[in-house]
Amino acid sequence: VATPPGQSLDPKVLGSTQANSKARDAQEKKRLEALARTKGGGAGGIQGKDEVDLDSDQGLMNLDDLSASVQMRLSGVRVMGALAWRLQSTGGNPESVVTQITELLSSQLGTHAQVGALLLAEWATAACSGPDGASSYTLPPSLQTILDQKLTTIGQTDYPYSEIGNLSAKWRAEVSLVLEDYSKAGVKEASAALKATNLSSLTFMQGLELAQQAGEWEVLVKPKEKDPKKVSENCKRRKKEVHQVNVTIGQLTEVQTNLHTSVLAAVATVLVAAQNLPKKIGPVIRALMESLQRESNLDLQRRSAKAMVGLLRLCADRTPCPNGKVINNLASYLCEDTSFTPQCTGIEQDLEQVSMEQMSYHPADDATVIAGDDDAAREVRVKKRGAGMALEEIARGLGGAAGGAFAMLPALWTRVHQPLQVAFGEVKDASASHFDAANMQQLVDSLQLARTIAAALPPEDLKILKSLMPLAVGALESKYAPLRHMAARFLSEMCCVDPLAGMETVIRSVLPLLGDAANTARRLGATEALYTLVIAMDLKVLPYAIFLVVPILGRMSDGHIAVRQTITKTFATLLRLLPPLDTTTAHSVAAKNATVPLTTLRRAVGSIIFS
Repeated sequence: VATPPGQSLDPKVLGSTQANSKARDAQEKKRLEALARTKGGGAGGIQGKDEVDLDSDQGLMNLDDLSASVQMRLSGVRVMGALAWRLQSTGGNPESVVTQITELLSSQLGTHAQVGALLLAEWATAACSGPDGASSYTLPPSLQTILDQKLTTIGQTDYPYSEIGNLSAKWRAEVSLVLEDYSKAGVKEASAALKATNLSSLTFMQGLELAQQAGEWEVLVKPKEKDPKKVSENCKRRKKEVHQVNVTIGQLTEVQTNLHTSVLAAVATVLVAAQNLPKKIGPVIRALMESLQRESNLDLQRRSAKAMVGLLRLCADRTPCPNGKVINNLASYLCEDTSFTPQCTGIEQDLEQVSMEQMSYHPADDATVIAGDDDAAREVRVKKRGAGMALEEIARGLGGAAGGAFAMLPALWTRVHQPLQVAFGEVKDASASHFDAANMQQLVDSLQLARTIAAALPPEDLKILKSLMPLAVGALESKYAPLRHMAARFLSEMCCVDPLAGMETVIRSVLPLLGDAANTARRLGATEALYTLVIAMDLKVLPYAIFLVVPILGRMSDGHIAVRQTITKTFATLLRLLPPLDTTTAHSVAAKNATVPLTTLRRAVGSIIFS
């Protein structure tokens, strides 16, 4: 789009693999290795005679999560969808486009089916948007039939996409090899299974069962070799073959699940964009929820998050209304990642054992965890990212509705407000014995949910959310570390979103806790809150630094080592933010909005330190 008319396109724009960059060379190498694996390459690879031969482009699209190719695909469908509606709305005949979409949706290639659904969704979006947009878009009957049929396959674990043809042929050949080897080794059960098994119709679940049985056959082997070394080698080889079956089926399951999730999410997006939902809404909700839980590509996951907003809006007047259940599920997914949301099981209540590392803990960002080698951590972080995006989009998209997001979604406000109100609205002693792990986890989850949606809420809803800040201050006084930690993160987020209101709460309610020499929990909570907000606010904290310096200096000699170390670290961070007397351009913006001139502030801090 940015290339001037008449000038050749830069090959990089089209995702060319000819670019001379190390990153692109590494990406190409990774793609070729993945393609070779699915074609049975490498040691022990076996190709079946009915194997589907994928070309390199199909391998690029389906075997690597290349965000560049996904972005190009999405850009293409946006343009095609707008053109299709333009053609239809100006009296043209869109049959050629309908025919093309039908071919794509009917294709056995998952990528083609996904692109066809995405194109149709963009067409419906264009028809329902704009000043003359329709309230809903009637899909062509032939396309509606295909979409309905695809939704019926939700939950299917063996949908026959062409992209997994190579892996299917590979594991069947590996199962055949296992049965033959154990049959030659004298295992009667293997011989019977080999005769009774039709490999071409074998499902991968049946393949897993056979591999599990083969793992128990080794004790039945009757060695023909007299050499113990040879017997041992054959035993290891057979076990390796069984293991390879499990590995290949695992790869196939992952690829098939990812493809099916992407295709069904795109289909559900069409129905939401057309504002023409079926009577049974369950499959549409499930398709989008599974995408939010499993989709590793950020752009596709965000599309599902935005589609969820439209779905909740369309379901608001349904009886029964599924919106409350959707919100509760999203909130649960958001808090499943224990590295992001602290858990209240096995809590250490000895305040003297709290360390600076615990108080200054900051969870790793999504990109780092998802790119890591820990599969379990990656899985829960993808789910957390999807739920977080959906909740942000819901807060942003429904915030303009009559009464705001909280009025339209009572379950959202209940989930955020009720646990905190029950715990801190009337009960003043945050360390009371009636706090058990289950109750505290609800409090932690509520604060996490409130922190997630805060930045996306419009002013009317944000004003309601501010009423939670006094309750969060009560949570800072708790003797339980997870609750203090989450309250500190919520308050720091509120200070970033609305610095004036947030810092007023901090100055009036949090700083007095810092001076409570008799209550260690209060000082721990206040210290963690100050450290977290100074890190989060960065230069935004400078106009309020004059209020923080004296209380912070007063705690640098605290008897509790964690308070002393963390508050010292907070002061060092705050001091680094203060500009030199010749303020730089980066600090001039903060200086312009400061209630106290920063040069005066720096001199005041210096006089306090050296007095």
